[in-house]
Amino acid sequence: MRTTRLTDMLIEVDNDIRFTDHFLPRAQKGKRDRKEICTILAAVLGHGCNLGLGTMADLIQGISYKQLRRVSDWQMTQEAQRAALAAVVHEASRPFDQNTGGFQLGAERERQFLNSFNHCAFQSAATYVMRPRGA
Repeated sequence: MRTTRLTDMLIEVDNDIRFTDHFLPRAQKGKRDRKEICTILAAVLGHGCNLGLGTMADLIQGISYKQLRRVSDWQMTQEAQRAALAAVVHEASRPFDQNTGGFQLGAERERQFLNSFNHCAFQSAATYVMRPRGA
């Protein structure tokens, strides 16, 4: 079975869907600066994989903790996260609803994407359910 790195998958999905547009400052909407997109994706990975921003800054050359903190504090608002998630969910459901244009994956890639998506959703749900009340 062919493996796909999470970073490659994230970049490919963003290239198709452009969910990172929801995290761009208003002045940059419509202007996709490669450096800013990489910083946003690094912040998403840092939070999503529970590595933290400090670890991500140590792992990635050219992106500082200060840049990741700025994106995390000012651009990754709850509203932006909801809009980005809605864009991903909408596009992920399209191959089943219509067969023309847009986000189309081969059968194997589609299965891998949905399995990883379902696994992440399950992990998030389990974390939420298992968290003690008031924590």
